[in-house]
Amino acid sequence: MKIISASAVFAFSLFGCASPAVHSQPVAAPEVPALEVDARTGLTWNQSIPGLETASTAGDELILVRVDPMQAPLVLLNPPATLGRSAGENAAANGLALAINAAMFGTDYQTSIGYMRNYQTVNNAHYARRLKGYLLFNPKSSKLPPVKVADRDDKNYATVFQTHRMWTQADGILWNKGAHSYFQVALVGVDDQNRALFFYHPATIDVHDLVESILNLNLGLQGLLYLDGGHHGVLHLSPELGASYNDGMPLPNILGVKAPAAQ
Repeated sequence: MKIISASAVFAFSLFGCASPAVHSQPVAAPEVPALEVDARTGLTWNQSIPGLETASTAGDELILVRVDPMQAPLVLLNPPATLGRSAGENAAANGLALAINAAMFGTDYQTSIGYMRNYQTVNNAHYARRLKGYLLFNPKSSKLPPVKVADRDDKNYATVFQTHRMWTQADGILWNKGAHSYFQVALVGVDDQNRALFFYHPATIDVHDLVESILNLNLGLQGLLYLDGGHHGVLHLSPELGASYNDGMPLPNILGVKAPAAQ
């Protein structure tokens, strides 16, 4: 599978993914208290905001954020409200503890490359055939999981967007080794406790290898999706959670997490 297409809709964001190897400089953050080491993953998770936990692998090669949506809800921000602001500025304006790219976007710098709906706001009404993954949240029934990775739209969720699948339990890793090496790569997944997991790799890596290293952490993932990378690879965290990367970059569509105190 190739991510880069000749289509003008894909060109703007995807060519950003293939930028030269550049290490983004994080914004300094204060120390946060450490929790006990997680026996299953071997990671030490830090929690300074209820519902949000952060961890990193050696040398901060991979930044992880685990979110309980029942305590810290997921939100989707779209144009025109986001325009004219960086990811960090949009986070500050909307009380977000985390902000990240909600999938890739086209040359108009507003429209997602795949289907995207947020309640009554439809950013893109077109279902892209090449995009096989969906992130769904804001369920219409309390009996449904608060967040879900799926292979099709589900009208029982008020918020949904379409993007590339990275891994499924049935199919394994879906991007070939050696096919795509990007920097500032951002992924999102859902675990077996219905928590959202965000992954950010600030340096250059083969995306297949990144997915493999994530799976080796034994996080109980149920599915994994691509968000973006390269020039537009962003991770904004509030200072209590850790360092931010490239969050001065303007993004039209932002996947965020509300800090509980900001609800």
